[in-house]
Amino acid sequence: ELYRKQLAWTRVYIDNCLALGADVIHVSDDLGQNGRMLFSPQTFREVVAPVMREEAAYVRERSPHLSLHSCGYFDDVIGDLADLGFDCMHPFQESAGMDLVSVKERFGERVTIYGGLDVRSTLPSGDRDLIRRDLERIVPPCKRDGGLIFCTGHTVHSDCALDDVLFAYEVLDELGRY
Repeated sequence: ELYRKQLAWTRVYIDNCLALGADVIHVSDDLGQNGRMLFSPQTFREVVAPVMREEAAYVRERSPHLSLHSCGYFDDVIGDLADLGFDCMHPFQESAGMDLVSVKERFGERVTIYGGLDVRSTLPSGDRDLIRRDLERIVPPCKRDGGLIFCTGHTVHSDCALDDVLFAYEVLDELGRY
């Protein structure tokens, strides 16, 4: 019942976005937490996916692109989400157990990765060598053949120095060119 009510609200949101000329619809539905999903993949498939399928069909009738924001770990259902019609996903929080490089290897043809900069551990460390190493590990394989929209893995909190954020984007500028 909750997901049905959310779907009704989401349809209004989708219509408003499209009326404003949006090229992509980005919906939020947190499926995970640190290290695991909020419910089992089976429960997702039985309870949540049918409603998300309707949501995706509603978008796909009106727009070519559908993006999902889900905090936490949702690796177990990425293939399901792609099958439902979500072609871009955000934020792939590595601190919650998501592995961007693995996702790219397994789903790179079907899913655009929207994320990449860890704001829970890497960025707040203030360790520029760690920030650079992390980006060198993630960006080259994830940008291969396109499909990477680089951004922070979540909101940048006060424990992340602005200079370190700027440094990360300078490194991205070096690594992210095609």
